[in-house]
Amino acid sequence: MLTEYIQKAMELAHYGIIEDEETYGGEIPNFQGIWGRVKNPENAGKN
Repeated sequence: MLTEYIQKAMELAHYGIIEDEETYGGEIPNFQGIWGRVKNPENAGKN
């Protein structure tokens, strides 16, 4: 049940490049304090 909730939330995630750090970041709307950063866009949304 929790896994399904997290998967649905990940579908709403937004990703974009952080230009001054040359990494990609992502966040889930309405989840305060939840964000991630990866070196390439292929890994965005995997973890």
